[in-house]
Amino acid sequence: MGEVTALPEAEGIWEAQPPETMPGGKLPRIKEKNRRLHIRVLTAREPEAILWEISFPDAPTNNILQRGITLTPEGEGTRVETTVRWIRPDHRLGIGAKLARLAVGTPLRPVMRHFVRVQAGDFARSISRQFR
Repeated sequence: MGEVTALPEAEGIWEAQPPETMPGGKLPRIKEKNRRLHIRVLTAREPEAILWEISFPDAPTNNILQRGITLTPEGEGTRVETTVRWIRPDHRLGIGAKLARLAVGTPLRPVMRHFVRVQAGDFARSISRQFR
């Protein structure tokens, strides 16, 4: 992540932008419409749970990413549970785009579920590494 700043006009929303160059001097390969992220906390029950969403203000038809972390005491340690959810903003799409999503999305749904599980697992492992 590059730069993260709080938006003064919207309480509880942060804006993030990728770094100008990646480690090693390479330019990041990110579409212009996906360069700005808005991060908003939806639920925060300190210290055990947090849920936030990440959206793209320059691409209102992009899916919204929700991520959550729940910490529960277990034995002598702590169990980390993560959730990853992609929300489709169908209310912003025309009828043609909705029909195209339905035609393509229905047969690909099991594949997409698999990849979301992979994302959740990667997310959980990255958090787990920080506690070691």
